[in-house]
Amino acid sequence: MSRRSGTRQPATRQPAVQPANYATKGDLVAYQPVGDYALRADLSAYQPKGDYQPKGDYQPTGDYALRADLSMYQPKGNYQVTGDYALKGDLSMYQPKGDYQATGDYALKGDLSMYQPKGNYQPVGDYVSKADLSVYQLKGDTSKVDLSGYQPKGNYVMYNADGTVNFANKISASGINTIRDTRKINSSPENYYVLGQGEYKEFKEANVLNLPTKGGFAHLQTIVNWGDPSGGPIYQYAHHNTAIYMRTSGGTSDWNRAGWKNARWGPWTNIAAGGEINKLCFEGKCTSIQEILAQQASMREQMAQINAQMAQMAQMAQMNAKMVEQAPVQAPVQAVQQLAQAASSTTAVPAQVVIPTANIAAAAAGDAKGVAAIQALANQAMQPQAGNPVQVEAAKNVAIQSVISAPTKPM
Repeated sequence: MSRRSGTRQPATRQPAVQPANYATKGDLVAYQPVGDYALRADLSAYQPKGDYQPKGDYQPTGDYALRADLSMYQPKGNYQVTGDYALKGDLSMYQPKGDYQATGDYALKGDLSMYQPKGNYQPVGDYVSKADLSVYQLKGDTSKVDLSGYQPKGNYVMYNADGTVNFANKISASGINTIRDTRKINSSPENYYVLGQGEYKEFKEANVLNLPTKGGFAHLQTIVNWGDPSGGPIYQYAHHNTAIYMRTSGGTSDWNRAGWKNARWGPWTNIAAGGEINKLCFEGKCTSIQEILAQQASMREQMAQINAQMAQMAQMAQMNAKMVEQAPVQAPVQAVQQLAQAASSTTAVPAQVVIPTANIAAAAAGDAKGVAAIQALANQAMQPQAGNPVQVEAAKNVAIQSVISAPTKPM
């Protein structure tokens, strides 16, 4: 081994190796740099870093209300509106509200079908009231041969001791074949049903019967077809010296005796002129021959006037036709003038005359205003009253101006 020449440099002194507890770099993989660390066990009170809120008594994030806001609330439950309530257990002495009655030994209404309200009843039968027995008498053992001095019960005309009629009573069944004097009595239909089937003739005062003709007397004929209203009405005919009147009963068709009280007389109807030969009667209304002849004369006069107007209008129509042939412009103008004259009249002109005249004028009119004016004149001409003079004159002028100013139309 050669040695280098020159100055010898002192050799660098290596520190002496001191014994210590060292680790190799490979051993450092399980270590971290020196620092202010905490043990994992110390992290039990910590959480990973993030957007946290300070530690506290929290609940999951949600739509919450503060406890102070719950002062108006109560825990959820099956509640009812506050009121004066009783517990269900307290209702043992109650029942649901309803239409009740006091407890008792009752029967259902359906069970009452065989019952009727308490009262003084008698067994069901064909009865009449005691008031209806006024026309009857008690049964007895009297033989028919003993009835020669009796007549059926009724309101009879009685005679006074001096032989005059006692008008306080009503007609009798014996009036069937005689004319009885019952002048002061207007008997009801019930009275005749009581007398029974038959024909009765009586002498009456017209005023008592309420005849349309006042004063005097009448012969009253009454026909009872059947013994009760089921056989039809009662017919009465009053023969007065001025007319013959008729009336019938009505108001009931009940055969039962109690129903006869409802029978009433209808109004009198004039069925013949009676002694007034110069009158004709229809449906209760009489008119003298003189009045009828006067009415007929008036009607003939009215018809003559109408016929004269018709003839005049027909002549106007013929003249219109000739004017159309002779002068195309002159004819419509004259037609307008005729319509204006008719519109000013108080007599209604027939449509069969007015319409042809209006057509002549309207056909020659030169504008809508003229046609409207002609139409207005025609409508007024068919009315029974005269039109307003100012309006009629204005419509006539408009119509004539429209006809004159219209272009000539080929014939």
